[in-house]
Amino acid sequence: MLQKTDLINYFHSSFTNPKYKGIGTEHEKFIFYTKDHKRLKFDGEVSVQNLFQFFLSKGWQKNEYNSFNQLISLSKNGASITLEPGCQLELSGKILKNVHQTCTESYEHLRELEEYAELNKLCILGLGFDPISKLEDLSFIPKERYKIMRDYMPKVEPHAPIKRAHHQCCVRPIEHDATSCGHRCKRGRVQADIAADQCLRPVDVA
Repeated sequence: MLQKTDLINYFHSSFTNPKYKGIGTEHEKFIFYTKDHKRLKFDGEVSVQNLFQFFLSKGWQKNEYNSFNQLISLSKNGASITLEPGCQLELSGKILKNVHQTCTESYEHLRELEEYAELNKLCILGLGFDPISKLEDLSFIPKERYKIMRDYMPKVEPHAPIKRAHHQCCVRPIEHDATSCGHRCKRGRVQADIAADQCLRPVDVA
């Protein structure tokens, strides 16, 4: 039978040696066509698939395909570019030493994305919520895990979870290693304080 110490030891085993602790960024954003304010489609002449080809020309590597042999993620130097269910684009940064390095990484990614956006008349918005798009107008990423989620989640909570998955972004969560119980508690308090202040949501702590 499991004991309290088993649970405690499980969490202790996840602590990172301070010598190796790191920090990483996940940056999600919406991409709109400027001509009609519709969200970027998954496939087409100007689309996620076309954007991925542009990223490949910038040194990114093909990483993951769906069951239809469509590219759905890229990788480069420990970082990756992935997709949320409603075609939100996400940069998952590599493990770095400090927030200044993650900032440099994020700006490099945004410069590449802005180059594509200017060429194709797109608008990039790092918002926590898309207030204008209708669910029926959005592309649903053809990914097996998302299909399971789309079919199952309405049974648990009709409509709301699917809308959140399509209409929300984690604009700038910061992920960093915990080195002790005290460190984890302090991080949790910071997270709670930031979450309570909606003005600071773009720098939320995950």
